[in-house]
Amino acid sequence: MSDIPTFPGPRNGSVSRQQSRARANQMPAVIARSQQDVVRNRDVRPAEHVIKGRTKVLGVGEATVDIPFPVIYLEAPTFTFGGELAEGSALEPTNFPTISAIVFAWDINEPDLDLTGQTMRIHYRGARLAIVTTGPTSTDMYLHWQFTGRALSNPGSGGGIVPPNTG
Repeated sequence: MSDIPTFPGPRNGSVSRQQSRARANQMPAVIARSQQDVVRNRDVRPAEHVIKGRTKVLGVGEATVDIPFPVIYLEAPTFTFGGELAEGSALEPTNFPTISAIVFAWDINEPDLDLTGQTMRIHYRGARLAIVTTGPTSTDMYLHWQFTGRALSNPGSGGGIVPPNTG
C-alpha cells in the first residue's frame, strides 16, 4: 500500500474547493518524500567503481594481504597490479627485483537463495592477495593494486605495510 495520499473527489470527477485545499497543503510533503527517494535510489544504484591502493612489501619472499573493499561489488571485480621500488632500494645488475600478485580468495557474503534453493546473488566484500617478490634481499617494494567492477557504493582506497613470509 502506498503512503502517497489520495484525494477522492465527487463521482462526476470534479473536486471540491475544500478537497483542492487539502491536496495543496499535503503536496510539499509528498514532493519532499519523492525527492528523498530519488536521492536514496541514486546512491545505491549499481555503477562502475574503481578502488585502488598500495601495499608496502618489506624484503623479498612471499606475503599475503587482505584488502577489504569500501564498496560491495555485484560480480567479481577485475584485479590489476603494478610494482614500484621503495625509496632506498637499488637495482643490482642481473638481479632485478620483480613483484607479482594474484587473488587467491574472495571475501563474499552468504549467497542469497531463490525459492528453489539456487544461488541468486553473491556480493564481493574483499580479496586476499598472494604476493611474491624476488631480487636483492634488502629490496622493499610497493604493490599498487586496483579492483574495477559494478558496485553499490562510492569508491575508496586502502593500503598498508606487509612483512614477507619467508619461512
